[in-house]
Amino acid sequence: GGCNPLHLAAHGAKHVASVDLNPAQSALCELKVQAIKRLEYEDVWKMFGEGKHENIGEIFESKLAPWLSQGSLNFWSKKLHYFKDGLYYHGAMGKVLLAVYWMQVIFGFRKKILKFTTAKTIEEQRDIWTSFWFVKVFLYMPALVFSFIQHILTLLVLNKVVCWLGLGVPPKQYNLIGSDGRGMCEYAGATLHGAAMQTLMSNDNYFYRVCMTGSFTKESCPEYLTESCFKKLKDGLVNNISVHTDYFGSVLALRKYTKVVLMDHVDWLNDQLVEELAANLQKQVVSGGRIIWRSASLNPPYVKVFSAHGFDCHCVHRITDKEYNGCIDRVNMYASFWYADRK
Repeated sequence: GGCNPLHLAAHGAKHVASVDLNPAQSALCELKVQAIKRLEYEDVWKMFGEGKHENIGEIFESKLAPWLSQGSLNFWSKKLHYFKDGLYYHGAMGKVLLAVYWMQVIFGFRKKILKFTTAKTIEEQRDIWTSFWFVKVFLYMPALVFSFIQHILTLLVLNKVVCWLGLGVPPKQYNLIGSDGRGMCEYAGATLHGAAMQTLMSNDNYFYRVCMTGSFTKESCPEYLTESCFKKLKDGLVNNISVHTDYFGSVLALRKYTKVVLMDHVDWLNDQLVEELAANLQKQVVSGGRIIWRSASLNPPYVKVFSAHGFDCHCVHRITDKEYNGCIDRVNMYASFWYADRK
């Protein structure tokens, strides 16, 4: 939705091509880019920090709509209500976050969640986290009972359909997780527990903070929402971003690249598409250029395909490495992180 391209542009990338086949993601990225160009900081903060703006209709019509592509204009003309009742509670993932909110309310731990996200020290945050009954169940339940509950939760909540439509985990990636010998319930639990125990929500881990509260704070937010970064982007760096609603390969073919950020894109692909992607990367990435990616697998099978197409591949870290204590980054949603240099 634009956070990564804005971050890269703010740190001096001469050109960032943001590619997504999902028009909603591209529309959000484009709206952020135009908002930074056309609006003052406080308006951008209200829209994307708090997720609400009381004058969104007026601002959109007079300052943003004239500069949007037709696709993004059509999208936001129908979705402006997102900014009236909370941007981050809309879309597929937003519906999941809304369900999480109501679970907090119904089960009576909303206040405790808010206390958890505002803890001043990691020690205080850990104490709050480990006092939740569901965390105690995850940590201390007998293995046999946990296995049974995990099986039930996987069938009802973390099955392939829910993970794909609600959480954005496609079947191919779902199977990669299983190939490491971990069930989806165990994977999800370890993801949350590692982040909760090792990263501070109040001033660092804005990824989970927004999931739990529906908004950011100025102490815990993406870098583009800080005043200093906003100024750098507005002064010209935001112009280095181009937004493409297209297939990755189509945009890759447009020019040569020194850096390609694949995210977890390759996890989604079948063997034939991996071969095609590797061949295209070999052609379009300059010698000495670099690709980076993350994977839900500890040992993604496509690494050998990249190696066969002229890339020197390296694993930076795996979630199982002891020195990381079950947390390799603030999202902590992937099992391994990789880079590969073009020979």
